[in-house]
Amino acid sequence: MAGGSVRTCLLADAARALCATDSLTTFNPLQTAGVTPIGTGARRQYGANVSGGTNLARYFVSAEYEGEEGTFQLPGPEGDRLKLARNVTELPETVLRPNALKKVNLRANIDANVAPNADVQVSVGYVTSDVRLPQNDNNVLGMLPSGYFGSSSAADTAGSGGWGFFKPGEIFSLLRSQNIERFTGSVQANANPLPFLTARASVGYDIGNRTDIAFDPTSQGPAFGTTPLGSKTDNRVQLRTYTVSAGATAAYNLQPRLAAKTSVGIQYFKDVFFANGANGQRLPFGSSDIDGAAILTATQTTTTTVTLGGYVEQQLSIADRLYVIGALRADDNSAFGSNFDAIIFPKASVSYLLGDEAWFPKGAVSLFRVRAAYGASGLQPGADDALFFFSPATAAIDNTAASAVTFGGIGLNSLKPERSSEIEAGFDLNLWNDRISLEATYYNKRTRDALIARVLPPSLGVSASRFENLGSVTNEGVELSVNAQVVTKRALTWDVRVSASGNKNRLVKLGEGIPDIIFGTQRHVPGYALGGFWERPYTYEDTNGDGLLAPTEVTVADSFAFIGPSIPTREASFTSTFTLAGGRVRLGTQFDYRGGHKQFNNTEVFRCTATGNNCRAAHDPTASLDQQARVIARRFNAKFSNFGFLEPGWFVKLREVSLTWDAPASIATAFGGSRLAVTFAGRNLGTWTDYTGVDPEVQSAGQANFGVQDFLTQPPVRAYVLRVNLGF
Repeated sequence: MAGGSVRTCLLADAARALCATDSLTTFNPLQTAGVTPIGTGARRQYGANVSGGTNLARYFVSAEYEGEEGTFQLPGPEGDRLKLARNVTELPETVLRPNALKKVNLRANIDANVAPNADVQVSVGYVTSDVRLPQNDNNVLGMLPSGYFGSSSAADTAGSGGWGFFKPGEIFSLLRSQNIERFTGSVQANANPLPFLTARASVGYDIGNRTDIAFDPTSQGPAFGTTPLGSKTDNRVQLRTYTVSAGATAAYNLQPRLAAKTSVGIQYFKDVFFANGANGQRLPFGSSDIDGAAILTATQTTTTTVTLGGYVEQQLSIADRLYVIGALRADDNSAFGSNFDAIIFPKASVSYLLGDEAWFPKGAVSLFRVRAAYGASGLQPGADDALFFFSPATAAIDNTAASAVTFGGIGLNSLKPERSSEIEAGFDLNLWNDRISLEATYYNKRTRDALIARVLPPSLGVSASRFENLGSVTNEGVELSVNAQVVTKRALTWDVRVSASGNKNRLVKLGEGIPDIIFGTQRHVPGYALGGFWERPYTYEDTNGDGLLAPTEVTVADSFAFIGPSIPTREASFTSTFTLAGGRVRLGTQFDYRGGHKQFNNTEVFRCTATGNNCRAAHDPTASLDQQARVIARRFNAKFSNFGFLEPGWFVKLREVSLTWDAPASIATAFGGSRLAVTFAGRNLGTWTDYTGVDPEVQSAGQANFGVQDFLTQPPVRAYVLRVNLGF
């Protein structure tokens, strides 16, 4: 209260006696019954397969249907209001539920013996999928942003129902859909022309067609920008992959205790990417066709990539205890620069069953193997990264549109693939008749000629960057796994598996003259983890002890410091399986752990600093000093810092609990079958973490390695599954 009028009082202002908090109201439309659009989804999956045949020919045919309605759905009162606004009695399914899936998967395999020493395998598959997608992440038209930025006062004064940007019905009026049609086919022939020689050849074809639709109906969606004017985007993508491979393996004995195997082969891959897009703006009312739009644009892209490779491999086996393998592989790719030829990758490994030696003490050890390996591989550049090319454009000449071109890319004709080499060593140990199995591996991987987008000076008048072979990166770590039969009683068995890994990632160097690469709160800096978080740290002190921090009580450092890696450095998994009732009942659980990294809570940054000011740390006097300090450092300091929003990203998740019952044959027979199994499972059932956001596992950049952050992103959903398998 100030001057007789009600106003929002920030804690930072209250600490400076600029206002006083006399009441605090909270309202969350995402968690309020009757208002929230987050409900219970439903999923259905049906499948059947048939197999059979004779000694000369065998077949396998399967079919599967999957249908799903997601968790977003239009709440009752909001749906009623939308019906009145549209003067209709029913709303289309796309408005009631903006996220749904229908998918069909068909597959058939045939294996025929065409000669006493030859066979042919034919495989075909077809998948069709239709999915409606809710808008997500950094998107003002998404459902979560409107919930995160809502306020109870808006419900009283503007009739928004507490939503920050738009109400669910307005958002759900927009259609985002994707259709996928994919066919795969392959033919493989195997032959044994000589007793010691096997040969194989295969041909494969994979074609996928994808259609992405974004449709904003005229005058029906949110009042945001040009959205009410109506628009439609129709992007169609086709990816064709051709594969041809052939190889032969000869197995022979050099001496009675020395066996050898020699393999040679060639492989050919061709990928053809084609994309055609159309966009129409300002649609007539009631129209969903692009051709009626007032403004039309179109795009087209075609990219072809070809890879040709060959390999030779030699294996030696000494007394069935010592195994040695050496191999060479050569690859050439159309994406390599014109001044770079094919690249050769070596491979070598050795494995020694020490436990089989007569002199090795047996006792509790039932197997002991040591192993080591070295190998190299490569990552090819993008299809046009090495090319100098132009892009089409439109220019205005004498007030008339004319065709033109601009620099599309200034490639490097000496561009080559990234080259990674790795050394690993480890052992396998089984104890007490294999009741306990232990695997341990150490690895050290180094990547040279790393492909890095080098920023080009604007004065060149070309593209903003180009890929060059600049960097060197190391990854070092260990992987451990233990399998144990803890209980082996007749009425009860208990099996446990524990796996854990640790990784240390470092950028060794960038190219000469290349400065640190900065993107938001993350950086590529030599000597530190790739994509690590960097920020200005701060300190704070509540000098007067009133529990409120003023901007003068928070001090932000002048320079940036490394805060932590963005990718987990530690991972672990625990799986437990109980088997009861003579093997008919199985109870399984799985826990997952990730840690050693930071997560950027950018969602809370926006909630605490953008218009709306609806985060607890900005208003609630009971908020901790840590929470208050991060808001002040980000909002009230000229050297603003996100340091406090780079939170520990560790978590432990109860990933799955499942219960399976294998019914007796008599019950299966009653249903007309020979086998019956029923499974009930739940996924994502619990999370333990210090992260203050909704879920530390989210990543707004999808599968990208970097650009890591939680930014208005939907977390993984909790799911319960009932599955029935009936065999005939």
